[in-house]
This record gives sequence, structure tokens and C-alpha cells, in this order.
Amino acid sequence: MLSRTSSKLSMHSSFKSKVGRSPLSQAGSSLTRISQLQNLRQELEQEKNARLTLEKELYELRKISTEISKHLDTMKTTKPQA
Repeated sequence: MLSRTSSKLSMHSSFKSKVGRSPLSQAGSSLTRISQLQNLRQELEQEKNARLTLEKELYELRKISTEISKHLDTMKTTKPQA
């Protein structure tokens, strides 16, 4: 008997969740999804820009590192002899 009651309750709550949504709440839900998508797109764009900035900075740091290495190599090979 208890299982019949619980199955009726679950059918009732399932029916209520499907039928109980008004067009207005469905529209609000769609707007929420659209807003979430817009936020995610904006966040993705910000992350892309941040990544590009970091890649440029890394490129510049590598150039500086290469110049320092060349300078150090030149100093080693032209070491004054005592």
C-alpha cells in the first residue's frame, strides 16, 4: 500500500512540474539561459584576450632572454686575458 501511495505522489509531482509552468515562467527561464550564455561568451572573450596578452608578454620575455644569453656568450668569448 505504501508503494502505491509513493508512486501516486511521484506521478502527481511529475505532472505538476510539467503542467505547472506558465508561459511567463518559461519565458523567464529562456531569458535566464540567454543571459547565462551571454555571460559565458563575455567571459570566454575576456579569457581569450588575457591569453593573447600573456602570449605577447612571453614572446617579449623570450626575446629579452635571448639577447641576454647572446650578450653573456659574447662576454665569455672576449674575456680579457690576465
